[in-house]
Amino acid sequence: LGGISRSSLDGPAGGRAAAGTAFHRIAAGRGVTPQQVALAWLLSRSPAVIPVPGASRPASISDSARGADLVLTKTELAHLEPVPEPLEGPHLP
Repeated sequence: LGGISRSSLDGPAGGRAAAGTAFHRIAAGRGVTPQQVALAWLLSRSPAVIPVPGASRPASISDSARGADLVLTKTELAHLEPVPEPLEGPHLP
């Protein structure tokens, strides 16, 4: 990704969300990129979801195409689901 961090999928860094590290762990275990895992995860969410990956290099286009064929297991999908933070505030019970 050109060495410029644009999202939690771009690489490790301090303070990343747990879901970002899960994308990396699953990608490493499957021998694919975190971007491929992200695309597979988005496609698994709903048939109405149509991700539009951006690409500045031809290799990114091929990478995205391979991600479209990746099917994540139920366990992998569970690891990618965000854990909701408890809601607090003056207007909440």
